[in-house]
Amino acid sequence: MEPEATPAPESAAAPVPAVVAGIAANPNGKIVEEFQYLLEKSQQLFAGLRDLPPTGKNWQPYFQRTFEVYTKLWKFQQTHRAILENKDLYGLKRYEIGEIASKIGQLYYHYYLRTSETNYLYESYVFYEAIRERQYFRDVLDAKNPPLMIKKLRYYARFIVVCLLLNSNDTLQAQRQWRMECSFV
Repeated sequence: MEPEATPAPESAAAPVPAVVAGIAANPNGKIVEEFQYLLEKSQQLFAGLRDLPPTGKNWQPYFQRTFEVYTKLWKFQQTHRAILENKDLYGLKRYEIGEIASKIGQLYYHYYLRTSETNYLYESYVFYEAIRERQYFRDVLDAKNPPLMIKKLRYYARFIVVCLLLNSNDTLQAQRQWRMECSFV
C-alpha cells in the first residue's frame, strides 16, 4: 500500500519540472513509482534490522516482512528491467541491481546467524555468486564514487566469509578477483 501524498498549500505550489511531469504522464511512470516505493520500503526495513534484539522470537516476523519486500522488489525489477533501465524514466544501473542482490544475500546470511540453518547460508552464497558471475559491480571504478567502491569491497568480504563457512572452493577465486579489483583502487 503506497502512502498518500499530502497536497501542498496552493500558495506554495511550484511548477512541476518537465522530467517529473513526463514520468507521471507516461504509462510507465507507475512502474517507476512502484519501484521507487519498493526500494525505499526495503531500505527502511533493512535499516530496522539493526534495532532487533539478538535473542528471542520477536525478530522473525520482522525478518519475514523484510524478506517479502525484497522478494517483491527483486521480481519487480526483473519483470520491468527494460523500463527501469531507460534513462528517460529511471536509469537503473547494474550496480544498483547488485546492491539489491547483495542486501538479499545479507538477509539470508543474518537469518543463518540467528537460526544456524545452513540452507540460508547456501541461499546467501547463491546471491553472492550471481553478483560475481553477472559482474553487477563491474563498472563501479568508472563511476568514481568512493561509497560505491566501499559497497563493492564489503560485498567481496561478505562473499568470502560465506565461502569460508561453506568450505567452498570459490573462496580462492573470489579472493583473487578481490585482489585484482583492489589493485586498481
